[in-house]
Amino acid sequence: MSNLLVQNIKHTNGTTAATVDSTGRMQLPQLPHLHGNREGLTVQQIGGNINYNIVRDNYSGWNSTNHQYTIPVTGVYHFGFTNIGNTTISTNDQYHKLQFVRGGTTIEIARAYHSNDIQHESVALSVTYYLQQNDLVEMRNQAGAVYNSYYNTFSICFMG
Repeated sequence: MSNLLVQNIKHTNGTTAATVDSTGRMQLPQLPHLHGNREGLTVQQIGGNINYNIVRDNYSGWNSTNHQYTIPVTGVYHFGFTNIGNTTISTNDQYHKLQFVRGGTTIEIARAYHSNDIQHESVALSVTYYLQQNDLVEMRNQAGAVYNSYYNTFSICFMG
């Protein structure tokens, strides 16, 4: 049996694609990912794609005008979404949709729903889905208030 001993795997252009640290952990610095929250934004009511302050977007795929993320490479992606509502702002049930747009057609991936039965109801979703390059991903607010702090987050990570 032979061993492959390597610390870095690089593309021919010199970009480091993967690093193996001294404990054997694999680091993938070029893995597309995005994370955003709503800190400092206003509480959003029904109707429209949810806007986020982007904390990290290593492929610059977020469009802050239409509130969509452009998928940079075809493959499997993991999505996470959290929101806390407030019945003093909206008495509607919380209802949010993760969806993508391909060739002008909108396709639903998953829904997050919570009935309005407490003041600070929370809703979340976590899903893995196969998407194609240039698909547009969006979190849509169908009903209820979208909170304006770290209580509302959205993340995307390419799995492979």
